[in-house]
Amino acid sequence: MGNKKKSYEASQNEKELLQKELSSLRNSVQDIFSIVSHGSPISQDYNFEEKLNFIQESLTQKESLLKSSGEFMAVCNHRFEFDFLNQAGCTLLALSEEGSSKSFLDFVKEKECFQEDIVPKVIQKNGWIGELTIDNGNRVFPVACKIIPFG
Repeated sequence: MGNKKKSYEASQNEKELLQKELSSLRNSVQDIFSIVSHGSPISQDYNFEEKLNFIQESLTQKESLLKSSGEFMAVCNHRFEFDFLNQAGCTLLALSEEGSSKSFLDFVKEKECFQEDIVPKVIQKNGWIGELTIDNGNRVFPVACKIIPFG
């Protein structure tokens, strides 16, 4: 019992760390959009190259964390095609590392509910947390999901 509790606590701690990193990554992406679309909000202490290098290094560190996570992590475009899928996600979905032409929707068992109910909530409420049923062709299983829109 004690080992299961410690394992659960370690898993929760990793999830909290990943959530913080995802939030930081989202802020970094928003900084980039702000710089590109609204002119440079950079203080005079930094020139554009220094700020860009800092953002690139920060993104590289966050990408490394996401890739190495034991949790399923994915970034999808507006059609839910994978732009990024870490090794844990590849394993869970039974995909090769090279990727696939499949989208996240190809694995969602409740496609109609997802498209008609969940996607509008993601847009309206700037995110969604809930459970989906995933079918990877070999097995069907529930997963806890947190969907965050970027951009």
